[in-house]
Amino acid sequence: MMRLDAYVRIDGSNRRLRARLNAAPYTTVDLTDGLYAPIDLVAHIQTKLQVVDAAWTATMGATAVVTLAAPGKTLYIEWTHPALRDLLGWTADISGVASPSVAPSACAACFVPTLPWLDRRPLGFLLETSRTDSVRKRGRSYLRTMVRQWAVTARVKASEAARFRSVMTTLQRGSRARFYRHVDLLSTPWAFSDPHGYVDVSLNPETRDYSERWLAGGGAQLVYTVDLEFLGVP
Repeated sequence: MMRLDAYVRIDGSNRRLRARLNAAPYTTVDLTDGLYAPIDLVAHIQTKLQVVDAAWTATMGATAVVTLAAPGKTLYIEWTHPALRDLLGWTADISGVASPSVAPSACAACFVPTLPWLDRRPLGFLLETSRTDSVRKRGRSYLRTMVRQWAVTARVKASEAARFRSVMTTLQRGSRARFYRHVDLLSTPWAFSDPHGYVDVSLNPETRDYSERWLAGGGAQLVYTVDLEFLGVP
């Protein structure tokens, strides 16, 4: 199963929450402004919460659902900025919940398809070569460029279309995303020696026009199919 996570920007509109465990007083937690892959943002939240109490943990699973926990303790989170709450999948404050607290929805920046996606360029790179003839009429091929590129055919149920459009709209604006070739490899980066790991990507500009037409379309289809091409981001 693949997964596509749009990067998230943390700034003055979504950086703050307040946290406590058991009967301890609330502590204000300010996240560091920046651009994060969702799974990295969750790790950053854990780092910040552990300044309040080392018992805190924050994790994101294969289905992009976030869990906050502190074993044996009662959790309290006040979302000073509701945008952060909505992003992480909660709908209300966490008030007096026995650990753990699991978000009722997946992270809003992530899309986990229930239908299989077709991986049309599984190795993840595209070679461009040219051929020349020597004075002895012996042909040689030269490598001109090597582009890290992934091509997938996305299949999206009608019930998933709104979430998919939301994630794709972020890519249409030029933002990057993290493309997981398989959700069992959330911590394994892509490499030539292991092409099944995750990679940071942007939407190939040559295919954005097609994607925009698809995103603007409606219709009562049961399953949407769209070809996507991603370019690796260093």
